[in-house]
Parts: sequence; C-alpha cells; structure tokens
Amino acid sequence: MKNETRTETFRVPVENVSHLTLKVDGLNKRARRLNLTPLRIEIVGSETVKRVTSLPPFVKYTSEVKLIEIVGESPVLAGHELIARLTPAEDCEGENFVRTVPGKSCPVEYRTVDMKTCDHCKTRRVRKDTFVLLHTESGKHTVVGRNCISDYLGHASPEALLAGAEFLFEADSFGSESESDYYGSGDRNFEYHSPIELFTAMTAIFIRRFGWTPRSKADERNSATADGVWRHLLPVANKSARRDKEDFARKNNLTVTDDDLEVATKALDWARNNADGNDYIYNLRLACTPETVSRKTIGLVASVISAYNRNVEKLVELHARKIDDANCVHIGEVGVRAVFEGCTVRGTRNFESDYGVTTLVTLSTPAGNIVKWWASGDKTEDFPVGDTVTITGTVKAHDEYKGRKETLVNRCKMGVSGKAKPVVEAADPALAPA
Repeated sequence: MKNETRTETFRVPVENVSHLTLKVDGLNKRARRLNLTPLRIEIVGSETVKRVTSLPPFVKYTSEVKLIEIVGESPVLAGHELIARLTPAEDCEGENFVRTVPGKSCPVEYRTVDMKTCDHCKTRRVRKDTFVLLHTESGKHTVVGRNCISDYLGHASPEALLAGAEFLFEADSFGSESESDYYGSGDRNFEYHSPIELFTAMTAIFIRRFGWTPRSKADERNSATADGVWRHLLPVANKSARRDKEDFARKNNLTVTDDDLEVATKALDWARNNADGNDYIYNLRLACTPETVSRKTIGLVASVISAYNRNVEKLVELHARKIDDANCVHIGEVGVRAVFEGCTVRGTRNFESDYGVTTLVTLSTPAGNIVKWWASGDKTEDFPVGDTVTITGTVKAHDEYKGRKETLVNRCKMGVSGKAKPVVEAADPALAPA
C-alpha cells in the first residue's frame, strides 16, 4: 500500500489555535492505534485582520489569523485511492450527499448517481453508502458498494483505505470548523481564548458602565468584572443563549466608544513595556504579552485598565501643578453655590451599588486645591483625565483626606450656571476661609 501526501491550509483565528491543536492530537492518538501515519500541523504564516464582535456592543478590534497547514496521507490500495463517500439524501430523491476526501475532486455526475448500483457486482439493492474510487494509472472513476470493496481490490483489506479516508475527513472538518467564531462552543473540553485586544476593550466598557469590581470584592450580587466580561465574550451557538446576551447588552446600554478602544490599547502598551515595578506589575506584563487571554489570566488582564488609569492619575497629579498637598486649602463657603473655573480633571472612579453607578470626580483648581464631586451616574466620558473643565456647584463640606484639605461639592452642572460667582482662592493658607 502506497500513501499520497495531502496538504490543506486553513485561516484560523488565534484564539482557536490551541483547541484545533488539541483536536488534531486526539486524532493522532487514534491514528497510531490504527497504524496510520499521524497528521502534521504547522503554522506557516499569520495575518492581522480587522474584526467585529457578532453580539452587542459590536466591538471593532484587530486580531491575528494564523495560516495553518494540516498535512496527512491518503492511502492508495491496489492502484486505487478513495475520492468520495456518497450517502443518499432522503428528502431529495435521486440526489446524494457527497463527502469528498480533502485535496480530491469528485465529478459532479456522482451527485445524482443511482445509489442502488455498484460497478463491481452490478446488483441493484438499497445501500447506505457507496464509494467513488479512482484508478491512479488510468484515471477511471468507479462506484463501489461498501461490501464489495474487498472483492474489487483483489481481496486486499479495505480497512486501511476507509480508515485513512475517514481520518482525513475528520481532519478537514476540524480545520474548517476552527475558522468559525463559534468553534468549540458545544465541546465540553473546549477552552476558550479571547483576543486580548477585544477582552481589554470589553473590560473598559464594563468598567465605564458598572464600575470596577475585583474578584476580592465580588459576592453573590456583584460578580467580578473579569468574570462578567468573560461570560459575555464566551462564544455560544445556541440561539436562546445568544438572545440572552443581546438582551443584556441592550438592557444595560452596552455601547463601545473610541475612548474605550483607546484606553484598552494604551493600557496594553503600558503593561507590555513596564519592566519596573512590584510582583503585580511583573505578572501583569507576563499576562498581557500573549495575543490571547485564557480563563487562567482574565483576572490579571482585566485589572490592566484600572492599573493604567491609576498610573495616569498619578502622572497628572505629579505634573498638574507642583504644589504640595500640605498647601491645599478649603475654598468656597459651605452651603453656597460657586463657580469652579479652569479645573484639571485628576481622576474619575466608578462605584456600583443597589442604587446604580456613582462617579467620584476629582478636580484640581488653578491654585492646586482639591475639589471632589460624588456624581450620580457614569461621568467618565464627561471628565477625561487631564482635561480642563468649569463646573458650578454647591459647597457641601470642607473635608480632609490623608492630611490634605479637600472641598466637597454637590448639585453640580457643567459650565457657569445661574447667579453663582467664581470661587475665590487664597494664595496663602493663612488667608483661607475658616
């Protein structure tokens, strides 16, 4: 028996590569038991492609697609090789399902060949499947029933021929399925890998909408951000499950903004190029380096958004105005509305409770004094870190945090509102209002 090498190339999203490799390994174990030549799988190239999620909020992202070759051997027995297997299409009388061996081509006339005939025995009877064989020297095609293959091939055992063809059928099926977004979603052994750019962008969306919840603070009512993102991205082929995810996205107004994509890209770049730091920063760099995220690393990778935002806040704080916290003073009069002009946004942080999302907006006045506003709803888009804004609000209290004097405000509006006057800032702490 001679073998003929067959090579098929597939374009596989990077998140599906590990599962395809696992499936091919399983095929090769069976091949060794059947004394067949194992398949070879090899990545021969890659492409960067633009993609968009199939479910809301329809995130656009770039991802790697690997060009994968699966190389197998098609057995040739007694001068014949198997081209295709035919099975009758019960609901379409006179037509057949044609399953062609990868790399082969079956003539179209066999789509409607009479399944009751066999070119070898010439006996008409009902057959569940027949096979199209090709004589390698003459190029002649023959239709032979399963029970007649042994006689037709001169009493040579047909098992290797059939087993080798089935082997290639499955390999081709695995390769084709791996090109799909829902590959492995119904396989209990499937381990999903999300493109890291998609995962971080979706994390930014969830944090903007629901606030950040680390696993250490998750409970029965508030799941960790990483787990919520993972569940939403996990591919599902079931229509009901897909509908549930669509309803969740609509109900919670999950939409993607340019800011979400930008912060995700910047956060990944920051983590991948941050060589200094503690063990957390070191582990974060390792988790963010690969092209995909697995279940094992989602907690770390999800935290990159918050870690990056904290880093930006620190940089803004260091460079805003070089005024020591000790020199901050209370400004405005408690209970009186005032205009806070030309403030720099030092940071925003979302907090979720039973009453919804609240945003802590931290501002720095031109004189370097700190103004904080606990705003209802998500205000992160209205107050990008580093921007200069003017707000009108009522001074709620004069507070102190870690030795730094802070002015708390509420009932705020953007810009100058009503008859409120600009707040007066004292250059010398001794001149500040008591």
